[in-house]
Amino acid sequence: MTDEMLNPVAEEPEAAASGQEIPVEAVEAVEAERVEVVEASPAAEAPRAGQAARAGASGKMERPDLLTLTAVYHFLCALPGLFFGCLLLALPVPAILASDARGIGLFAALMGMAVAIFFTGGIGIIYAVVGWGLLKMKSWARWSAIALAILFLPAFPIGTVAGGLLLAYLLQDETRRLFQ
Repeated sequence: MTDEMLNPVAEEPEAAASGQEIPVEAVEAVEAERVEVVEASPAAEAPRAGQAARAGASGKMERPDLLTLTAVYHFLCALPGLFFGCLLLALPVPAILASDARGIGLFAALMGMAVAIFFTGGIGIIYAVVGWGLLKMKSWARWSAIALAILFLPAFPIGTVAGGLLLAYLLQDETRRLFQ
């Protein structure tokens, strides 16, 4: 900041010191500059260029594009789990029930299918719920997305890259502030 911005009393121009009259437009321009300097204080500073979040007309924080992309990623990760969960439910279970398997064989086959359906469909449901929570900017969704990203890290190379990028974004201070 310059000294003129910090000094609330403007120095009189040479014309005023010599007794000449200052035009009203010039006085209004100086007053407008003073108001702009006060409004541009650090407390009222607009978000930096790196911050995508901004307050909308209703005063609520708008969702940044990267957060929307993260939610879409979670929805896309949910699709295979939901699809294969439904597929496992629709195809093998009726075939097992229609077979001649009895007793422990039927029980083992049904339990195996239940476990497979639970893990594939359950993971799909978890990803879909976390994606919805990210869209609604819920704090639990951020932590859930961080946990899913950590679990996805060992899936080299795509899981490592995707999980690392998600962690880098979700652990930023700007992103953390969005979920408070």
